Amino acid sequence: MANLSSWNELRSGYGCPLCLPRPEIDLRAFFVCKLQASTLYLDRNQAYRGACIAIYDVRHATRPSELDPAEWRAFSDDVRVAESAVTRAFSPDHVNIEILGNTVPHLHVGIMPRYRSDPRWGHPIWTTSRDELARVPATDQQCAEIARLLQDAVAVIAGPD
Repeated sequence: MANLSSWNELRSGYGCPLCLPRPEIDLRAFFVCKLQASTLYLDRNQAYRGACIAIYDVRHATRPSELDPAEWRAFSDDVRVAESAVTRAFSPDHVNIEILGNTVPHLHVGIMPRYRSDPRWGHPIWTTSRDELARVPATDQQCAEIARLLQDAVAVIAGPD
């Protein structure tokens, strides 16, 4: 974030890029599906195949303590479904679940599949600057294929509506 003033504006919800409405497809994310209290997006950077993010949709919130117990249960269930879908679709060796919000203060959870073959296996991926992170940009077609695998897995895990 450029400065504390703009971060404080985002924290208040003013100009928050993760509040609804948001684009289904942009340079950083690709729509996968709506969940109970969030939307699941595929990260365009597929250095960790299947990396995705669940963004809280109900209202602007910056951390779990701002949700009431029912909201937290619904969002937590979404994260469980998303992680289970990633595991089912891609069989990672491990999955990291991340709630950061340091750059964009809107409640969102990163679901980061980890593989023994990944560029940081055995270490956290967030120990370097954003510019130093491994990058494997996915095309729209690649994102659509990966999103379909996740959608199919979510359908099995979440069951019929």
